[in-house]
Amino acid sequence: MLDELEQRHLGLRAISGIGGDHGDVVGHTERLTDVAERGEPNMSMTARPDKTVLVVEDDPWIRSLMADLLAGEGYSVVQASDGKAGLEMAESNEPDVILLDLAMPEKSGLDVLHELKSSKPTRDIPVIVVSAYAMLMMGSDARRADGVIQKPFDLADLLMQVEQAAAKRRQTAT
Repeated sequence: MLDELEQRHLGLRAISGIGGDHGDVVGHTERLTDVAERGEPNMSMTARPDKTVLVVEDDPWIRSLMADLLAGEGYSVVQASDGKAGLEMAESNEPDVILLDLAMPEKSGLDVLHELKSSKPTRDIPVIVVSAYAMLMMGSDARRADGVIQKPFDLADLLMQVEQAAAKRRQTAT
């Protein structure tokens, strides 16, 4: 199972999305086999075909990394490269969870968050903000988000928050 994940180039445990030059990627890389040898929990390969995650991230490398990680965990993944496209994808795809960057072209992540939570078709979709600027969110903005992940982030934490948000969505939908 680990070889399959490694083939999907998911050997990163932490990343940073500041800028687009990837020379500034902060964190460390670690082969998944090294993690397994230390006895840390493996990422499960449980199929989740009934769960869709929308990744709204302008950095193509980070967007691809998150999408590959989630797809490898069995999620159906929809991607948008800017805020405007993210809103359109949220309305047309009705995802179970949205991962949302804050600093994006066309429409900022905060504007997207406000519109998602103000619109009847999308207001109940859990939105997890994933941004280098996440800790700058104030009061009502932070309360509108269902989760906040500061970049650089740990992939296991991202998966855990997505799973919790998807479970919450299923509970409120029934």
